[in-house]
Amino acid sequence: MTFTKIAIIYKAPHLSFEQFKAHYEISNVPLVKSLQDERYAPLLYKRRYIKLNTESKSPGFDAITELVFKDESTYRKWEAHLAEGDRDKRIFEDSLTFTNGEKSGYLAIDEVIE
Repeated sequence: MTFTKIAIIYKAPHLSFEQFKAHYEISNVPLVKSLQDERYAPLLYKRRYIKLNTESKSPGFDAITELVFKDESTYRKWEAHLAEGDRDKRIFEDSLTFTNGEKSGYLAIDEVIE
């Protein structure tokens, strides 16, 4: 059974939405991918950005990231690998430049698909 982590991400207040999205796609995602061990890489690394129009009310957050792994054990190995050396520090420091770390967070989810 796959294991899924969801991140609810709030942009840093000093950035426009476009700057936030560009940094995430051009800097952060490639950084994480360059530091991960491909043996434990997610099967899916999907980013969804909130698209607002004049009729919709903002949910407050700016993006949802979905990471799907083969299983929870694979996720734990991926996470442990990224915590080695200065990898986690590099990812954390980059995240501080474009996200609101006080509001953003990850959670595991169970899925039912019909």
